[in-house]
Amino acid sequence: MFEDSIVPATLIIIGLSLNLVLILNLVKTQKKLITQQHDFQDEVKKSFQSSTQLFNAELKRVSEVSVTQIESLFSIFSTLKPQLPLPTTRGWAASPDLLKEIISLIHRQKPQLVVEASSGVSTLIIAYCLQRLGTGKLISLEHESKFAQATQSHLSLHGLDDVATVIYAPLVEVEINGAKWLWYDLTKVKIPEAIDLLIVDGPPGTTQKLARYPAVPMLHEKLSKDAMVMLDDGARADERRIVEQWMAEFKMSHSEYLPLEKGAYLIQM
Repeated sequence: MFEDSIVPATLIIIGLSLNLVLILNLVKTQKKLITQQHDFQDEVKKSFQSSTQLFNAELKRVSEVSVTQIESLFSIFSTLKPQLPLPTTRGWAASPDLLKEIISLIHRQKPQLVVEASSGVSTLIIAYCLQRLGTGKLISLEHESKFAQATQSHLSLHGLDDVATVIYAPLVEVEINGAKWLWYDLTKVKIPEAIDLLIVDGPPGTTQKLARYPAVPMLHEKLSKDAMVMLDDGARADERRIVEQWMAEFKMSHSEYLPLEKGAYLIQM
C-alpha cells in the first residue's frame, strides 16, 4: 500500500516541477519580450529624435541658403538695374550668390575680354556689368544650339548685342597630353588674345569625368598674364581635382575656394 501511494505522489511532484519550470520559462520569456519591447521603443525614440534633429538642421540650412540667395538677387538687381526680367537662376543655372561674386569680380578687375564656357543668365549678368563699365566684351561658348539661340535672343531683348556674343560650339573630341576629351569646337571660333577673365560653368559634369578640365589647357595660350579663372560647382569632387591639376600643370599662382551654394574656385594665373 505504501509503495502504491509513492508513485502517484512522485508523479504529482514531477508534474508540479514541470509546471513550475514551464511557468518560470514563460515568466523569463515574458521579461525578455518586455525588455525587447522597451529596447525597441528606445530605438524608435532615438531614431525619431535623430531624424528630427537632421530635419531641423536641413531646414535651417535651406532657410539660410534661401535668405542668402534672396539677398544676392536684391544686390544684383539694385546694382545692374536690368531693363527686363531675367531668366531663372535656379536648377542648372548659376546661383544668385555666384552671379553676385561675378559682378564684384568684374567691377574690381575691369576685364577687356571675358570668355564664358556655357551660356545662360550669367551671360546677361556679365554683359550688363561690361555695359555699365563702358568697356570690355564677352564671348560665350554654348554646345547646345537651342540654348545658344535662347541666350542670344535674351541679349537682344536686353539691348546687350554690342557687348556679348553667344557662339554655338558643339562638343567635339580633342586630344590633351595624349588623352581624349570632349570640348567646345573652337576650329571656327575666333577668340582674341589676352582673355582677362575665363568663367567655366560647362560642359555639364555628366559629359565625362573631369568634364571641365580642358578649359585651361585649350585656352591657356590666350589667357593674359594676370587672367582670372572662375570655376563653378566647386563643391564637387571633380572640380576640386580639376583645380589641383590646373595648379600643378600650369603653375597658376593662387586658388581660392568660395563657399557659395554650389561652391566655386577663383584662380589667379
